[in-house]
Amino acid sequence: MEKFLATPSERIKHESEPRRAFLKKISVLTGASLLSIPILSSCDSTEEEPLDEEIFDTFSYNLRDPQSPVRFWPNGLILELDRLPELRRTGSWMWIKEANCMVINDRGISYTPLDTRCTHCRNKDRWSYRQEVLTCGHHNSEFDRRGNVRRGPAVAPLLVYSASFSLDNILTVNLTSYSERL
Repeated sequence: MEKFLATPSERIKHESEPRRAFLKKISVLTGASLLSIPILSSCDSTEEEPLDEEIFDTFSYNLRDPQSPVRFWPNGLILELDRLPELRRTGSWMWIKEANCMVINDRGISYTPLDTRCTHCRNKDRWSYRQEVLTCGHHNSEFDRRGNVRRGPAVAPLLVYSASFSLDNILTVNLTSYSERL
């Protein structure tokens, strides 16, 4: 049997082959895993899409100003509808953040004042209303124009504040009591 003696450079080359193959495999796996991170994160259902500002339909009124068309009164809100062009159209809505209240023009002269706290996780700061669907932007629970659940994860309807409508076109919303479901 003949004994094979390799030169030092041949020995280094021979010993580095498995190492080179290992590094090549690791490089490919690392590259593939780095490329998959954005793909996997795009499937994450908890990620919130940025909402453009027009969705929010919030209006700036000083609720403590007695001359404001939307203002506080001891138990709730007064809305002078003649002075609120944003609520004239059927299907329009107003989100009054400071009062945790949304008012939806529900068929002309019928208005629905809803509590803004979503019944899923009590979030109250990301709402949109389109085509008679009210959507909580945190987990995408959907409600109809009267606050009833259309699609979960919420299982309970939004609370509807008690309200009265006067002949002089003033909507009074009582923020301390809720009405029966419509």
